Amino acid sequence: MKAIRSTDILNKLDPARRANVRRQMAGKPSPAAKPDAGMSESVTITLPLPAKSLSPNARVYRWEIHKATAIHRDRARWATYDAIAGTTPRWLAATIQATFYHAQRRVRDQMNLIGSMKAYEDGIVDAGLLADDEGVTWLPPIRLIDRDDPRVVLVVTRQEATSERGV
Repeated sequence: MKAIRSTDILNKLDPARRANVRRQMAGKPSPAAKPDAGMSESVTITLPLPAKSLSPNARVYRWEIHKATAIHRDRARWATYDAIAGTTPRWLAATIQATFYHAQRRVRDQMNLIGSMKAYEDGIVDAGLLADDEGVTWLPPIRLIDRDDPRVVLVVTRQEATSERGV
């Protein structure tokens, strides 16, 4: 089994996005980011649909789950780096609205759809948009049909932290 490295996903990006992500990882601001411009209160991230092995009801070998989790977490991290354009806001609380665009119309359980998004949520935290996933509230998912481009669009909206962290 081949190990998954961050550079594998980084090399798949086009050169401009790759350079932007490398600058962000080094802690340097993106040329697209204006120093005095504030971060908007919401960020939109478009990702592929999560693998079936990430569903809470999936009955697959544990290493298959591990591999899929690592791949999806990296995808979310790179997509979030690109979306936040060189800033690291570290929001304490946020809501996430997931819009699923499936290729076929089927009955899908809402809670399983949200449960399969955990790797993406962790990738968003890894990128620095959220301080932790403790303050995340998932809104009920929206399910639509797009036969040509199945995907999930996450809209992460900043919320005011309601209580102190910890006990």
